[in-house]
Amino acid sequence: TIFDEFVKHFKGKNPVYGILYADYTENFTYQTVQDYVKYLIAQIKKLHPNGPYGLIGYSLGARTILEVAIQLQQAKNEVELLGVISHFPASPSKKSWLSNRRILDEIRIFRSISPALRRKYIVHRLPYFLKMVVKGKQDISEIQVENDAQTRIFAMHEVYETALKYKGDMVLIYETSPDADPSEYKLAQVYRNSIFKKLWSEYVTGNINVRIVECKHIDFFKVPAVGEVTAIVESFLK
Repeated sequence: TIFDEFVKHFKGKNPVYGILYADYTENFTYQTVQDYVKYLIAQIKKLHPNGPYGLIGYSLGARTILEVAIQLQQAKNEVELLGVISHFPASPSKKSWLSNRRILDEIRIFRSISPALRRKYIVHRLPYFLKMVVKGKQDISEIQVENDAQTRIFAMHEVYETALKYKGDMVLIYETSPDADPSEYKLAQVYRNSIFKKLWSEYVTGNINVRIVECKHIDFFKVPAVGEVTAIVESFLK
């Protein structure tokens, strides 16, 4: 699995379990993230009945792991770590993301960056933001999917929302691709530091610790990036 290298590099005393989505070729019947997480927690409990739990969610799994953490806490289980790798908590098509405050945040970011980065913003960020404002949603057809089950998984996460919060601190890890133009990923860093943290703060009561790994999104669990990811996770575990 994609977690094999993480397990090899992990030096902590706790056992490590990787949970993958149901096989995309199976009949994926879950309608909500909340229902799917109930199934996941049942699987977690079979392997590790009692906490504390250290939880890491990668990419789209960030929303899943947030819900796992919330439901575990609701059931009086201790969650030692909530870690998120390169994703936001709720869909950018949700109304809250396109609120006046979000628009003001975009204006504030634009004003705060250099003229060179403003040009990058206009080319790379502004078209996407305006598209979300105009359309109000991201079409699932714009995401590369392999079959109907995978489409349903993306669609389920697209509408995920929760009124509950995770009670505690979290670590947010994201990438800066070394293959990109340095000014482009500097813009991404400015954006993510400003917006990602704000988005997650709506779902987390504690501090949000940001860590950056120089890699592509798809390479977090490959050498050499996985060594840095593992070290970050270990540093936040008791």
